[in-house]
Amino acid sequence: MFFRSSSVCFDSIVSDHVQALIYPEVGEFVSRMMALGQNYCGGSAGNSEELVLPQSDWAFLEIIACGWLTLIIGTLGLFGNGISVAVLAKLSMRTTMDTLLLLLTACDFLGVLTKLTWVSLPTVLNYYQIGWTYVCIFVPVTVPIGYPIMWMLMMGSSFYTLLVTSERYFAGKLV
Repeated sequence: MFFRSSSVCFDSIVSDHVQALIYPEVGEFVSRMMALGQNYCGGSAGNSEELVLPQSDWAFLEIIACGWLTLIIGTLGLFGNGISVAVLAKLSMRTTMDTLLLLLTACDFLGVLTKLTWVSLPTVLNYYQIGWTYVCIFVPVTVPIGYPIMWMLMMGSSFYTLLVTSERYFAGKLV
């Protein structure tokens, strides 16, 4: 069984007030991660030294959908995008289309990596009551910095998809 440590909890690392001032647009996600960190670190356990995790009726569905299924599909996505980056990064491939595809796969690779790091892994670790250091230290410190970066990567992925589509459209029209 895990024991809580008040020096490790989410609210001692990044306070609500600072998050509200600096990152008001990430409120829902940060509040979910904060609740996860407080529950996991024992923030809602009172004076008890034993970790108390609430289990809901939807916990099993959440661990399957948001945890393991996302982890498996995301790992396959990392593998596929990693291979694409390796192939498209060759010096012999320097056309406009190859460069756009390289940028698209790089944005997708980093976007999937951040989603796995902040959504899937904390869900799995919280459900199985392991990895308190990851959930209570790593996630709360990196989410306020990396969450906007994750959204920029998603926007970049959409932008490069639009550019690839436009490039292919105009290449077909001009030929």
